[in-house]
Amino acid sequence: MSFVRNKLYSKEYIGLDIDYNTTFSTDRKLEFHLYPTEAYTQVDKHQFAGNLQLIRVTGTLNGGASDNITMCVYKNADGTRMVVEPTEAVLVPDISGGKFSAMFLIDAVWVAEDDELYIFIKTQNHIFTLNELEITWRNS
Repeated sequence: MSFVRNKLYSKEYIGLDIDYNTTFSTDRKLEFHLYPTEAYTQVDKHQFAGNLQLIRVTGTLNGGASDNITMCVYKNADGTRMVVEPTEAVLVPDISGGKFSAMFLIDAVWVAEDDELYIFIKTQNHIFTLNELEITWRNS
């Protein structure tokens, strides 16, 4: 699902089921594209120039009432072209219970050959199952 409001872009990934633990790993990452899937083809990759602003993650936490979570974003699947440095936030339980969310407020001006990114996550103590990811940005 994608949104555009006043040149502020947002994309949500829902229905995810990725378990993250206390270490970063190339086996546990999420590949995502900033532009809408229907507009993306391998032949016509979208170049990206913009300002990444916010990343929200939501999911379940196994074994704790809260936990610290660290996220970093890379341009490539093997985690060697960093776009957003490791950033820590607190997984906060939802008001109604059952889910946990964390917000990463970033200000990363980034220009790349396409809109493909990979998010890596690790927790401090528990297993976090990622169910939703939202990212917002402004185009240059």
